[in-house]
Amino acid sequence: MTTPFRRSDHRGAAVLLMVLVVVSWVATIALPIVALSLMLHVEAPAERAVPIVIAWFMTPFMTAVGVTVGLVILQRSRRASRQ
Repeated sequence: MTTPFRRSDHRGAAVLLMVLVVVSWVATIALPIVALSLMLHVEAPAERAVPIVIAWFMTPFMTAVGVTVGLVILQRSRRASRQ
């Protein structure tokens, strides 16, 4: 005996992914600013500070892109299952 598919089955996942998308994009902006601020306070040389700040940008950026793609795929699959 199988249970019928309900529309609300993916609602929790969609909400969680939406929260993760927002947090990831905020971190993409906030973390490099914090890293740059810390580097300026300790007077780090530019040849070391720039790669560190770029790394602090790229890590949450890649996470944000991945989570956003996951959210888009989930939303499209939910729309397709409704039709």
